[in-house]
Parts: sequence; C-alpha cells; structure tokens
Amino acid sequence: MTFCPLCQSSENRTLESLPYALLRRLYLKLLDIDLGDRGFSAIELRACERCDLRFYAPPFIGDEGFYESLQRLDWYYLAEKEEYEFAARHISAKDRVLEVGMGRGAFAQRIRPDSYEGLELSEAAVDMARQRGLKVGKRNIEDHAKDHPDSYDVVCSFQVLEHIADTKSFLESSLRCLKPGGKLIQSVPREDGFVGRQSNNILNMPPHHATRWTDRALRAVGTLFGLEVVDFGYEALSDLHIRGYSTALIENSLNSLLGRPQLSLDSTFASWFAKAPIRAASLFLEGGLRVAALRPAGHSVTVVYRKA
Repeated sequence: MTFCPLCQSSENRTLESLPYALLRRLYLKLLDIDLGDRGFSAIELRACERCDLRFYAPPFIGDEGFYESLQRLDWYYLAEKEEYEFAARHISAKDRVLEVGMGRGAFAQRIRPDSYEGLELSEAAVDMARQRGLKVGKRNIEDHAKDHPDSYDVVCSFQVLEHIADTKSFLESSLRCLKPGGKLIQSVPREDGFVGRQSNNILNMPPHHATRWTDRALRAVGTLFGLEVVDFGYEALSDLHIRGYSTALIENSLNSLLGRPQLSLDSTFASWFAKAPIRAASLFLEGGLRVAALRPAGHSVTVVYRKA
C-alpha cells in the first residue's frame, strides 16, 4: 500500500508510470548526469485523492553529489526571483528568520531582519553562503527543530519543499521552530501552471523532485496543520521560462488534436524528429510573450501561512 507523504492517506491513484530507462537516458543526454542502475523499471507519479498532492513512488531522491553536479549550471541558483520580493513583504525588521535550504544565500541578501539563520545540506552552497558572511548550519530541519522550538518569527523555503520525500516531517519540523503567530513561507513550482503540463522536464522528476504541488494541495497544508492561509503569490512568466511555456502549449495542443494523453515523460517528444518542428512553431508564441502585458502566471507559487 502506498501512502501520501503529506496527509498519510492510502487513497491515491497512479497518474503515470515513468519508464526508468528513458528517464536515465534523458538525464544523461540533457545534463550529462548518469543516474545509475537503481533496480526498478519504472517510477509512478501518483495523486492523493484527499489532499491532491502529486508524488513519486517509490521515493528516489538525489544525493549531495547529484546536486553538486547541478550547481555547475549557471542558472541553477538565481539571485533574482519574483518570489523573493513577494516573501520579503511579509518580513519585518524586527523578525527572526530561518531559511531552510538557503542555497548560496540569495534571499538573505534581499532582507534586513533583526536576525537571519540558514540551513543547507550542500557543502558547496554552505561554503559560498559563509563567504558572504551569513550564518548557516549544515543540518536538516528535523535536527534543528529539536534545539530551536518556538524560536523564529518566520521560517521560509524557496524551491525546497518539492525535493523532500518526507513532506509531513519537513513541515512539522518547520512549524516546530516557529513562534505562535509566526509565518511559514513556502515557494514551489506551480503544478496548476505550465510546469505541470510539460513533457520531459526532467528537473520536475526524480531524483530532483519528489512531489508536485497544486494550489489545492497547498491549501490542504493549512487545513492539515491548523494554519491560516495569509497570502498566495504567483510570479509572472519570466524570460527564462518563455520557451518552456511555448513548447508545453504546442505539445498539449498536438496531443489534444491527436487524441493522445499528456505525459510527463514522452519518448515521442524527446526525439529530434518531433522537437525540430515544435521548436520552430514555438518561435511565433515566444515573440508575443516577450510583451510583459501578455504574460500569464509563470513557474512558481508562494504561500504565506500563519501558525495559530
């Protein structure tokens, strides 16, 4: 029996079975990362009927070496993110802030709270954050929560929650660190947007991502943990994601016309024969999307919760 990592319900269904051989081949082709032989033929993408969280089973999470390989890519840690601006508006100069999964400390450079502390598991990211003079601990949130109960006014994470296999433990520990009335801020890729309709976006799959978050699942967090949902923020489509949005729109349209299911992992769209005409067609859409007024919601959603 498979249980939801958020609400622990056994009421979940398979949305798609991802062939591991194809996933491994695409990681090697696109990112030069060999996932190795893991002993299973497929990974299931499942949806919880109770809280609507989408999750992968069996869990397959990248290790520190995997993330160090990704950190070689210039775009992996972005210093400028719209979600940072949204979150910063909910942080005051008097707040004591904990950021879980701080990366290189980009968000810490945007805020001026009374106190800031970060947690990070990547040694390379920890070294860079410390070079910036930031206070950072190389430990997980579960261990940190044991020593710092009811200690922070704000606990935040940006593009971290979707990487966590034990979602319930991560959120419980984050909340344990919060003072009563404190704010929990979480930013994740938005499954209800174009990200959830992309084919072969391997960074939205294992071992990079463990879960996928709809707005309904994010609201369920409030219900499950007794939190007030204070604010939802949707970033506008960024220049970095215009091509992905355009390609997803065309692929979805083709699937509708041909009566094909929309798959997260699709060998047809992974071939050069299909990618070349889709790429050519997407150029027309990209031109229009360069106009800021025409841009839809983009990659991420940020939610602010308040602890009772």
